[in-house]
Amino acid sequence: MKAFFMSRLLRARSLRKLCRFADPSPQNSAISALYRRVVPQILRRRSMIASAWARGMAMAAEQGSERREAPTRFVELVFPEQSNHDGTLFGGHAPSLMGKAAFVAATRRARCAVVMATPDKVAFHEPVRVGERVELTAEVTRVGRSSMTVTVDMVAEAPVSGETRLAVRGAFEMVAVAANGRPIRIPSSPSSVSSPSEETQS
Repeated sequence: MKAFFMSRLLRARSLRKLCRFADPSPQNSAISALYRRVVPQILRRRSMIASAWARGMAMAAEQGSERREAPTRFVELVFPEQSNHDGTLFGGHAPSLMGKAAFVAATRRARCAVVMATPDKVAFHEPVRVGERVELTAEVTRVGRSSMTVTVDMVAEAPVSGETRLAVRGAFEMVAVAANGRPIRIPSSPSSVSSPSEETQS
């Protein structure tokens, strides 16, 4: 009888259900005493477990939101053959450099082959002169089922004064593909990398 009573207590989901298994009659006084002693303990234990579970879920969500892939950085020097008639970086060459940075950032995030679906919102803010250094910073800002949005900033730096300015900013839609060229699912969490950032100079 005692084992049966305990098993029903452990399976009960609320105090109302627990009350159905308690018989306060004199012949069952031992079971009633057990009920009065055990039920509060079970309810306290359930409350502690629920609180611990809620804290664990909150911590996991916070850690997941903070865990992001480190930005990918490229450094380029603008040469005369990359310029237009005005001695500034040719407008068609800037998206090419940004697309390369977006490709590397997307590949690091998906760890598979990626292709560019479309360049989006490429805005030219400042001209880049021949001889200036440009740093491209690419970061994955959105991850879907098989596509990613990579935001790329191109910052120009004057070689003598060291003054920096945002020259170009754009977003690129990248798609993860299999060997047959079909889109595939992107892993839900980024792969670990050995260094916080990656810098390549050309």
